[in-house]
Amino acid sequence: MAVRLGDLRAVWGVALAAAAVRVALVWGLDLYADEAYYWTWSLRPATGYFDHPPMVAWLIALSSAVVPGEAGVRILFVACGGLAVVFAALVARELSEDRRAPLGAALLAAAAPLLTLTGALALPDAPVEAAYAASTWLLARARGRRWLWAGVAVGLALLSKHTAALLAPALLILVAWDRELRRELATPWPWAGAAVAVAVFLPNLWWNATHGWVTIAFQLRHGFGGTPSWRTFLEYVGGQLGGPGPVLLPLATWFLVRASRSAADAGMPGAAGRPEAGAAATPPSGPTPRTDPSARVSAARRVAVATLFPFAVTTLSALRGPVEANWAAFAYPGLAGAAGAALAALRPGLARGLLAGSVALGVAVASVFAYEVRYPTFAPVDSPLVARFRGWREFATRARDAVDRACASVGTPPGCDAADPFVFTDGYQEAAALAYYAGWRRFGRALARPSQLDLWGATPPPGSPFVTLAVGPVPDTSGWFRAEGRGPTRSFEVRLKGQRMHRAEVTAYERYLGPVPRAGHDLH
Repeated sequence: MAVRLGDLRAVWGVALAAAAVRVALVWGLDLYADEAYYWTWSLRPATGYFDHPPMVAWLIALSSAVVPGEAGVRILFVACGGLAVVFAALVARELSEDRRAPLGAALLAAAAPLLTLTGALALPDAPVEAAYAASTWLLARARGRRWLWAGVAVGLALLSKHTAALLAPALLILVAWDRELRRELATPWPWAGAAVAVAVFLPNLWWNATHGWVTIAFQLRHGFGGTPSWRTFLEYVGGQLGGPGPVLLPLATWFLVRASRSAADAGMPGAAGRPEAGAAATPPSGPTPRTDPSARVSAARRVAVATLFPFAVTTLSALRGPVEANWAAFAYPGLAGAAGAALAALRPGLARGLLAGSVALGVAVASVFAYEVRYPTFAPVDSPLVARFRGWREFATRARDAVDRACASVGTPPGCDAADPFVFTDGYQEAAALAYYAGWRRFGRALARPSQLDLWGATPPPGSPFVTLAVGPVPDTSGWFRAEGRGPTRSFEVRLKGQRMHRAEVTAYERYLGPVPRAGHDLH
């Protein structure tokens, strides 16, 4: 059955409202340091970067060329967040014949606290959420030539964030579970769809192959390294209950388990006696989840593996070390689709109560965030909630002044000035914030951890001056670089409501003598 956009007018209204709320949520806030980091990538277009695939940089480059300021950095990510809401509704359409299901799914996706935040910021999350939601919807309805469109969506998801690759092992599970899929595999279309996905993803795959697989190695180490503890695991569990909202995951799991039973077991007509092998291929215009109960069971199974398998993997990772709350968020829109179908299957009063409560909670969380980040009352001003979004303009202004004073202390040699110094920072995030707000462009690798700065590999000319900027105590530079003529350290602070929010220490050096090489395995 073709998708008629006119049938989804209310869903588009929810998506546009969600986008407007997310724009308002971050309006006037400085770029979060990771947003500035990805903005620096956009200045050097490529098909791959150290931490992530290139989609985040491509979107920033495209929108920043048209819209100035922080809004220009973020606007296409807000659009991706709105599309994720629409695709959640489309997933619900494949899972339920009830006309209420798509709107319920859209409201759940729009109100999910973590989707609200990631749908407002220029991070890899918003594009992967939109593309993976599209992949989930297209996979649920993939028959015949529709597999090609599914391949396009999967390729775009992989270009956004490598965690989308979890769909591959999920599909292996699906082959053993879904009879409809096994019949489709006897036709060329699923294989052609896989080829399309690889072709779309190929530029980044080739980039990784020519850069020592640095992104994939880093992500694997990041995802399965670290030291586990009950505290970090419970934080992960709390994040998965709060991030999508408290009812989304339980409702979606209940519905998908219930709907994934075979048509015969569920009492659905028309499923018994279907041939397992040798049957004629289903044409593109043949049975769909909207017209055939058996196909609807297949759709539920496809959505189940595409959304629940990532949660299983991130839970395993959380047992092995710290896991960030957003790692599984790319599956939230698909789960919202299943939860919308679940609401349609409940008693109307209960469904309305759960939906109203979820929306109210989402609005409350967004309101608290918007207020506290601007007028911190309960959150300390140096907490991540406040400090990550506030004070970076002033930080850049004070950094320029500190560089002037530090350079003066070593005689202000040519090339040592606040206009365009060569800077080593202890963190890549501070370097990115200074690139955006101070206009500086010359940065060496950061000390704290490897980053894209390592791959760019910039160094000062031998014998030239440079400065270091550290947000903590001045670090030991013996493993960083070799230099002569160190001047005294100049410090500065950024304060809010009389309390310190940011601080840094700047030191100038008269002559750069050379780098201290970082071990190759450290880049991974």
